[in-house]
Amino acid sequence: MTCTAVLLQLPSDVLFLAVSLFDRCLARLFMTAAADAEALNLLSTACLWIAAKFEQCVVPSSSCFLTAAGQCSTPHNKQLLVECEAHVLQALDYRVVPRPTAKACLRAILAVNANASHEMLDNTHMTVCASYLCEMSLLEARLVPFLPSQVAAAAFAGASLLTGTPLAHKQLMASTGYSLAQLKQPLQLLLSVHNVLYQGRELPKDSMYATARRYMAADKAWVGLMPSIASTDDQRLKRADIVNA
Repeated sequence: MTCTAVLLQLPSDVLFLAVSLFDRCLARLFMTAAADAEALNLLSTACLWIAAKFEQCVVPSSSCFLTAAGQCSTPHNKQLLVECEAHVLQALDYRVVPRPTAKACLRAILAVNANASHEMLDNTHMTVCASYLCEMSLLEARLVPFLPSQVAAAAFAGASLLTGTPLAHKQLMASTGYSLAQLKQPLQLLLSVHNVLYQGRELPKDSMYATARRYMAADKAWVGLMPSIASTDDQRLKRADIVNA
């Protein structure tokens, strides 16, 4: 799904909503990873199509979605996509957004923090890194039980650690509503995923996760190449205000 979103140049909000729709559909329709791969591919494409329609004014055609997802853009497949879209909406009782996504929560956190601190608003590495961590949360199934707001808060805290941006515990609480103790598990999972992606930075581009590849660029402040925190001896942890508060 991430590769399809990247190929179609869809914004990350579309991807987050699509993953949310996909997860909810799997729960409602009692589908599993063992289900037919073709059916899952069609379902994920339909979820991405719905999310794009919800988030954007101009949406690529069904042919573009099918082609980007590696499917043939035949009249039959187009009809299957439309039918799958209807099944998804019916299964979810047409409730496309029952709660905010992690990306929407992160945007709110950054806005609240910007009002309190102009210094962090100007820190491009901090904000882009937070978005990167938030997006990579979609790669970790163990983050599913956590609230989107908690994942977003963990991404915010993780970005401050990775970039060395000062973030007092009081400021973390005011911006996110969570203490560091409440964010410990999701933060550890995010940093673990970040470490895996960082270790794969030398892989051929077609072997990388699309999320990592997208953030290894100038328009993303090269945060995809930012060194990971692989141990408790990392100097960034020793200097971090939220860790040593």
